[in-house]
Amino acid sequence: EDIAEESVPCISVPDSYFVWERLSCKGPRKNPDRGSPVEYTRPLYKRSATAVGSWGCTEGAFAGSANRPTTEIFLVVEGAGSLTDLDGTVHSWRAGDLVVLPKGWSGQWDVHQPIRKIWAVISHDEAL
Repeated sequence: EDIAEESVPCISVPDSYFVWERLSCKGPRKNPDRGSPVEYTRPLYKRSATAVGSWGCTEGAFAGSANRPTTEIFLVVEGAGSLTDLDGTVHSWRAGDLVVLPKGWSGQWDVHQPIRKIWAVISHDEAL
């Protein structure tokens, strides 16, 4: 068994790394369908095809990325709302839920209570 001479370090942060006060305001979400949602973000890690960070958003509704080019997995830390597939299927989420938006997903976000999530995005060739 070969052991790499150089190792990629582990990254570990306390939950306080992603509190609202530490997220950077990206500003109002463009073209909302309802409300005036404002987005916040804080990156943690980016290497090759993988990125990890946190995102927050105030109440409102808006279209997600059409035909997502990546797969996103996220843990809802706080908030409540729903994601609606193009076929009308509604997926409600709240704090503690784990959500997967696969490559190719399209749909609508509806944030009922401000969301704060920790996400991982993976770029890959094939659809999952």
